[in-house]
Amino acid sequence: MTAGYRKPPKKTQFKKGRSAIRRGRPKANMVQLSEATIFHRVAREDISIELNGVRHTMSRCEAYLRQIYTMALGKDHGAARLLGRLRK
Repeated sequence: MTAGYRKPPKKTQFKKGRSAIRRGRPKANMVQLSEATIFHRVAREDISIELNGVRHTMSRCEAYLRQIYTMALGKDHGAARLLGRLRK
């Protein structure tokens, strides 16, 4: 046996390929995002839309507002009320 100063006995040394921590490194906690944060991330995503035969890129929020505005112009009373609330 080669035991002595800074030389532990062979049977207590770590085996090759084995970790000192048997359970391994703890996994990082996943950050919990609020619903508002997720909503704003999705609303800011860019999408591609075809208007009058021409492709336009805009955010989802802008496309949503355009659709509400078009519906309100088409005499949809619910869309007109929603548009009025969104403008305030």
